[in-house]
Amino acid sequence: MARINRLATTPTAPAWLRQFVSIIMTASAALLYAIVLGIAIVRTFQEGNPEFSITMSRAAGVLSGLVGAVVAAGFSRSGRGVSVQAAGPRRDLIQAPIHWVKRNFFGLAETLGLPLLPEIVLWTDPDDAETPEEPSPSAPWYELDEPLVNKISLGVSVLYFGIYFVAGLGAFGLSVARTSVPELISNAAWVWLGSLVSSGYSFFALNSDSQIVS
Repeated sequence: MARINRLATTPTAPAWLRQFVSIIMTASAALLYAIVLGIAIVRTFQEGNPEFSITMSRAAGVLSGLVGAVVAAGFSRSGRGVSVQAAGPRRDLIQAPIHWVKRNFFGLAETLGLPLLPEIVLWTDPDDAETPEEPSPSAPWYELDEPLVNKISLGVSVLYFGIYFVAGLGAFGLSVARTSVPELISNAAWVWLGSLVSSGYSFFALNSDSQIVS
C-alpha cells in the first residue's frame, strides 16, 4: 500500500519544461535536416554522384520522415491550436475569424510545442448599430487582438515548414533533373513527396473552425 502511495505522488516534469524540451527536439530535427540534406544537395550538384557514409544516409532518412511527419501532424490539428474569445450577443455570428491558412500554421505551432494564447474579438462598430446578417468583406465589423506570443509562434512554424519544403524540394528537383543521384538524395526526395501529399491533404481537406468561447 505504501508503494502505491509513493507512485501516486511521484512528481512529474512541469508543463513549461516539457514544452521547452519539445521545442528543442523539433527545432534540432529541422536544423539537422537542413544541414544534412543541404550538404548532400550541394555535393551532388557539384560532384555529380558523390558517395555518402552509411551514418549520413540513415540520418537523412530518419530526419526526412520525422520532419515530414511533424508537418503533417501539425496541419491535421488545424483549428485546435488557439481559441477565440468573443463577448456579447453577436458572438454566435462569428464562425471562423482566423483564416484557414493561419489556423493550419497554428496547429503546426502547437505540435512543435510553441506557446499559444487565446485571441480576443474586438468590435469595430458601435454597440447600438444594427447588426448585419453577414459581415461585409469590404468593411469588417470586428477584428482580432492577436497576442505577440502568437505572432512569434506563427513565424517559427512558418520557418519550420519553409525549411522542410525548400530542402525536400531541392532533393526532389535533383532526382527529377538527373538520371542518376545518390541513394541518400533519392530516398529523401520520395519521403518528402509522400509527406508533402499527406500534409497537403491535411492542409486543404480539413474544414475546422476556430473554437469560440464567451
